[in-house]
Amino acid sequence: MLFNDKWNEIGECGEVHPDLLRSHSSGLASGWGLDRLAMLVKGIDDIRLLRSIHPRIVVQMTNLEPYYQISHQPSINRDMSIVTDIDTELEDICEQIVNALGYESELVETVNILSETHYHQLQLKQESSRL
Repeated sequence: MLFNDKWNEIGECGEVHPDLLRSHSSGLASGWGLDRLAMLVKGIDDIRLLRSIHPRIVVQMTNLEPYYQISHQPSINRDMSIVTDIDTELEDICEQIVNALGYESELVETVNILSETHYHQLQLKQESSRL
């Protein structure tokens, strides 16, 4: 099959090894390249991705959406604390993070609010008296 000016083997075929058949017989082994078709649809150039056990790749192989490359390095979780107005939405926080990180913001996959502490819940630190 010719796709994007490149030939792709879809209906592969080969000769059966003679030891597998009775004498004076010959045969062809054929198969349908469904893996190759999936690679074309998803835009994958490495067949090993179809059998990857990396969770973020496995999720992508459950649909026909185009594949987007992910880092094969383990993900890193970082916690940060920020102070905001009481009605600040997660979307506003994400926008501030993108602005602060600039072009490196593409490294951030998700932002989650793990907990909230309101001002009245904070314990004020007592200033120690000097001797």
